[in-house]
Amino acid sequence: GIVATQLGLPVVPVGICGAWQVWPRGSNRIRLHPVRVRFGEPLNPEGKSIDAFTAELREAVERLL
Repeated sequence: GIVATQLGLPVVPVGICGAWQVWPRGSNRIRLHPVRVRFGEPLNPEGKSIDAFTAELREAVERLL
């Protein structure tokens, strides 16, 4: 959010589901499991504070999950 806000660049939110089952934290073994990746619409940070844009981005990713 900080970089996008300072540079005025759009950000595409991405939600990744299933990665935890493929490679759980602390495990040294990768397992077969479906992984779903969903892309949202680009978000424009222009005219928004860093905190407001970060909150908007977080909500967009949560909707994709």
